[in-house]
Amino acid sequence: MLKLLVIAASLSATIQAAPDPADEAQIDRLLEVVPHSRADRERAPDPQHLADVEALNPGRGEEVRQLLEAEARCESTVVGSSLRNAFREMGRRLGRAKIDRLIAFYSGVDFRTFTSIEDRSGRGEPISTADRETMERIMRDYPLIEMASLLTSGELMPSGTPNMFESFEQCLIDTNAAFARAGLRRQPDHSD
Repeated sequence: MLKLLVIAASLSATIQAAPDPADEAQIDRLLEVVPHSRADRERAPDPQHLADVEALNPGRGEEVRQLLEAEARCESTVVGSSLRNAFREMGRRLGRAKIDRLIAFYSGVDFRTFTSIEDRSGRGEPISTADRETMERIMRDYPLIEMASLLTSGELMPSGTPNMFESFEQCLIDTNAAFARAGLRRQPDHSD
């Protein structure tokens, strides 16, 4: 019996405990510092699209603008909700300590350094040995690979959450219906 307890104790020591999940305040802070999440929450109608649709509806530009802004708000809500759900699940999986490291990364100088090196690399500029070493250090210091892996895995949306694409489609359907009710055109007639 004692031998069985010793084996069980050694096995349990090798099994990694689930991380202490991140709380809502941490998730909110992470969403504030991750650049793409801010941009998606601040959606507005594309100026060229707005101008094109206004041109289809002379003298009714204000109505067009209001409808396209309502559509942008709908899309922002969809993105915000999807991001919050995904980041909440990521917080549960990565835990408090790693979420704190991600917050430190995105709100600190390492993020700006990382982005600068990536931008130069993306433009085809040569990357120095010092820059490579800096990137390696950053990748070691922060759980960026784990975050990227979770974000691209498709596993972050808890079951039962609305499909983001269906929600976007509903924004489009609602906007098209509002345009029809107002007697406004959204696209040029191609019946000529």
